[in-house]
Amino acid sequence: MIFYITLLIILCPKSIARAEKKFYTHYSSLCNYSTAIVKDPMVAEDIVQNLFIQLWHTQKLEEISYIEPYLLRATKFKSIDYLRTKNYL
Repeated sequence: MIFYITLLIILCPKSIARAEKKFYTHYSSLCNYSTAIVKDPMVAEDIVQNLFIQLWHTQKLEEISYIEPYLLRATKFKSIDYLRTKNYL
């Protein structure tokens, strides 16, 4: 796993820097938003982290024009999906 991450950093450092900036810019507000829905800050952090991982793996993070509304909507739906899997809805 460390080799894979190191290889990514070597091959596309600008892409990683942009993704990292987006992550740190929006992470806190997305966690707060998800926490308001799922009522568990640890679960909310997992939801937001998994969202960014999914976007990174599908390489959609670079393609999204309006990142904030997209991330808010995706966080909302991921949080609701979590509640559905736990039969809270």
